Amino acid sequence: MKQRVIYGLVGVLCISVIASVVMMKETDKPILPIHHVESFASLGYEIKLDKNQFGLDEVIEVDAKLTNEGKETFTYQSGSSSCPTHIDIRIVNKNKKTELVMRSEKRSCTFDDSITQLAPAQTVENKYLSIPGNTSDFSFKPVSAGTYYVEVYLPPEGGFGTERKWKLVSKIPITLQRN
Repeated sequence: MKQRVIYGLVGVLCISVIASVVMMKETDKPILPIHHVESFASLGYEIKLDKNQFGLDEVIEVDAKLTNEGKETFTYQSGSSSCPTHIDIRIVNKNKKTELVMRSEKRSCTFDDSITQLAPAQTVENKYLSIPGNTSDFSFKPVSAGTYYVEVYLPPEGGFGTERKWKLVSKIPITLQRN
């Protein structure tokens, strides 16, 4: 009799463990900071986020650094002189159906176009903030939970008149989840 009770309890325990593993969601993964460092051609870049999981209504902060690792000055068209874009950051869902709007840490930017010259070993930084619930079509509709990618684009070399095809160099996964 005791043996049957013990086997029954062990069976129930095994079923509960299996059920909890099966029911485990993607959001049950540990929350960790992201620090991504890479090089592409003569440019080194560093991307930092304070965590890898965010609530749907949270602002996502992305810190980006760009360093000229080459021996020559790197010249590129960087957009507004008051809010230059040294690295282009986009956050898109894994199916590319939704892109979150990212803005510079600065509130207002001029509408001029500027050239940046990055000397060898020089580093420039940008801080980007997402606007919760704001998609690239400016619809202010809620975004869906799921896997998104922080896409990192580097500028092409050249000044005014240069075709601006920024190069996608990294996709860093993050999770957006219901609060």
